[in-house]
Amino acid sequence: MDVTEIFQDFCNNVLRPIIKDAVNEALPKQEITAEEKRYYTVIQAAKLAHVSIATIYRWSTGGVVEFKKIEGRTLLDADEFDAKIRSKKLVRYKHGTKK
Repeated sequence: MDVTEIFQDFCNNVLRPIIKDAVNEALPKQEITAEEKRYYTVIQAAKLAHVSIATIYRWSTGGVVEFKKIEGRTLLDADEFDAKIRSKKLVRYKHGTKK
């Protein structure tokens, strides 16, 4: 074994577990629960649906999506928005089509 291999082995088998344990002890424990709500900003929702920001606001005015005001921010419930995208309830305007 050369010096580089010995150093790599030392780092991987000795230092890394020590550092990992020290970091886990120092950081506060955070439990991620399934009940935590996820939200999208209007910009994120527009990117996900491949529409403009104006379309997101139009959908809100038409009752298609519902905004939530949280700490002064306009957000959309991520689970509801994702479900509407999957069920194709959110439809982009198509130019040249008749209703």
